Amino acid sequence: MEPKDLPLPRRAGQYMINLVLRAIMGLALALPYRWRVPAAGWLISRVVAPLAGYDRRVRENLTLAWPDLPEETVERLTRSVPDNAGRTLIEVYSGRQFARHLEKYPPQGPGWEAMIAAQAEGRPVILATAHFGNFYALRIAAAGKATSAFKIASNAALGADWTNAARAFMFTVGCVHSLKCHTGDCPVGVATQDKLRQRGLVIPEKAARVARFHQETVHALKELVAAAGLEHPCEFEPHHLYHRVGPYELHPADRIFPFVQPRQLLEDPGSTRYALSWAAADPDSFQPRRDVTTERQKAYSPTE
Repeated sequence: MEPKDLPLPRRAGQYMINLVLRAIMGLALALPYRWRVPAAGWLISRVVAPLAGYDRRVRENLTLAWPDLPEETVERLTRSVPDNAGRTLIEVYSGRQFARHLEKYPPQGPGWEAMIAAQAEGRPVILATAHFGNFYALRIAAAGKATSAFKIASNAALGADWTNAARAFMFTVGCVHSLKCHTGDCPVGVATQDKLRQRGLVIPEKAARVARFHQETVHALKELVAAAGLEHPCEFEPHHLYHRVGPYELHPADRIFPFVQPRQLLEDPGSTRYALSWAAADPDSFQPRRDVTTERQKAYSPTE
């Protein structure tokens, strides 16, 4: 639904909420970063949420998903959910400052040690993620969408230590990718506050589908591993992965992508295609040491 299709009162309400949000973002951006994030969270939770009805939506969703939740927990979440949304929003607006802030906090939390152990042992990991906190923070740490066992195998062949899966699980709960999430008119009840539409999301049924999808995806990955004559997904190499480069031509990935040898970037980066990027990279910061845009354009521009 386009904004012009909304009833006038609803359109005016959304317009006013947008003005309030812009004012809060502008005010918060004027503050130092360490005060900016909690201030934005407090303002969204205490000002915008009551005006926009977000606190009521939180209660309705909790009643739908967890009807036996104690009232004190519901009250806490009614405040903390919009507070977290405000913090996330201002972090996205903060861009480079947010990236610099992340440098002080290495990835951590439940499951992180298991992921590190799997990496050390050469075992791939299937990581199912959702938008908890600022999902951009996770993407900075690790990214890679997958909807099939072949995609997981491809990622492993190209050197991935783990594979994220989020969109695929949205499909299993019934998402039809109608791009209506922001309108509240999701036709299958996945992203909507409409009580009638929510009836389409039968949680016990969808939960079983998600579990089966994960189980069958892992089974299909095992079949690919066996078909390649391997014993573990971590054994996939670039030559196992073929890409179509024309109507009648296939090439293995190790002939298409410029892979490097162990320690080659440390000992002889100039012999690789990544020399400029390596020279600009800083192990202690997300910021490049120098701008190599002009040099890169010269290096990769066609010769006259």
